[in-house]
Parts: sequence; C-alpha cells; structure tokens
Amino acid sequence: TMAIPARIAGADALVDKGVPPRELAATIRAVMQGEAIAGEVTPEAMNLAGELLAPDDLPILGMLVNGVSAAEVAETLRLDTAHLESRIDRMLEILA
Repeated sequence: TMAIPARIAGADALVDKGVPPRELAATIRAVMQGEAIAGEVTPEAMNLAGELLAPDDLPILGMLVNGVSAAEVAETLRLDTAHLESRIDRMLEILA
C-alpha cells in the first residue's frame, strides 16, 4: 500500500490512477476544504514499515503517519530541518 509513503511525504490525498474523473474531482474538492484523504494505514502495514526502517526512524514514522507536520517532528525530536528531510527521503526510498 502507498498510504504510508504518501503520509510520510505529506500528501493530503491518495487516489488510484484509474479513478473516475468525478471521484478525482470530489477528492480535489475535499482536499481544498481541508480534508486529508491519504488512505487507511493498517496495523499490519505499520508493522511492516517498522521492520524495514531503522529504529531511530520509527518516531518520525509514527508522527508523520498521524498527521504531525515535519516542522513539529523536527522541533519535538530536536532535529535540524535539513537532517529530517534527508531522513524522510531515505524512509521514502525504503518504503516506496
């Protein structure tokens, strides 16, 4: 599933490439109104992601999947923004 990488990347929505135009338009409208539709993240998917990532990336994973902004993650974990972005990029390479 792409729900975890989508959330890590900060996507507000995740749609299948074959989605009908009306559904795509509805998704775009929902995002414009502030709704996030990045797909369901199952416990199984989180467990698999946790097995693939380095242990020190797990707090980042958990916060981003739960909608915490990258700025808040950096502040909470006392990380430099550039360093956090590098770690997020590495996480996306592993999970995508």
